[in-house]
Amino acid sequence: MTSSPGESGRPVRHVEGPSSPAPGGSRLPVAVCIAAAVIACLLLAAHFLRSFTMPLMVFFLLLPLLLTVRKAWAPRVVQVALVLGAFEWGMTTLALLGDRRATGEPFGRMMLIMGGVILFTLAAALALECRSSRRRYGLKTGRSFQAAPRE
Repeated sequence: MTSSPGESGRPVRHVEGPSSPAPGGSRLPVAVCIAAAVIACLLLAAHFLRSFTMPLMVFFLLLPLLLTVRKAWAPRVVQVALVLGAFEWGMTTLALLGDRRATGEPFGRMMLIMGGVILFTLAAALALECRSSRRRYGLKTGRSFQAAPRE
């Protein structure tokens, strides 16, 4: 709620509605924030299954279960794993690009798809910073991300 002087000089109160931007985070439901992280983890598990890297496949398959723990460290562990997973997607993209260029195959569509997968994985990590997720896990936002104080 904010106030500003009206025509009569008295303060007029403005109530922020549901369409108002939320300071300090988005208004996504916590289920959407968590679902994005779960899907990203399952995509990474499938990637590691395909490459026969079973320990990492099992890790990313079980990682979403960590989001059932309502402690501040749990989503941070998932976020770090997803950022590392995005790095793995980038390395895979570079390897596929090298293979395609060496064989003379087109690579534009592959680059778009892999770019989308990388962006989705990073967005899933960022989605765990939504307001409802921060409230669920008791996360505190760092000073550099907080809005400036109003005067």
